[in-house]
Amino acid sequence: MIAPRVNGLRLRTPRALALAGLSLSGALLALAIGGCGVNDVRVTVVNESGQPLDSLVVMGEGHLKRVKALAAGESARVNVGVNGEDALALRGRMGGRALVRPMASYVEAGYSLRLVVDSSGVVHSEPRAGF
Repeated sequence: MIAPRVNGLRLRTPRALALAGLSLSGALLALAIGGCGVNDVRVTVVNESGQPLDSLVVMGEGHLKRVKALAAGESARVNVGVNGEDALALRGRMGGRALVRPMASYVEAGYSLRLVVDSSGVVHSEPRAGF
């Protein structure tokens, strides 16, 4: 049997193979801790209302993410960290009155969520599995 190669080195012993696996595990853990976004939901907020939106917040269970004020026709994207699954909703104001929110949308890590505000101030939610 030919021993596998890693970075040009031939791994000939079980110990060498175990060390290579440990190094790979450490690298993956460092990426996860460093914020590579494995628990993120990408949320895009779209202003189709024809009016400016302000005080925008994407809310979930026990956390929130602020979104910049949006001019008519503008959109913004934020990443919201979730643990496993969550229900996200948009709160904010249009012309001094609160947006009309639907029920919160169910999402899991790796989902994307598009929240569109129409001319009546109603928020339409479009969750999608995967980015």
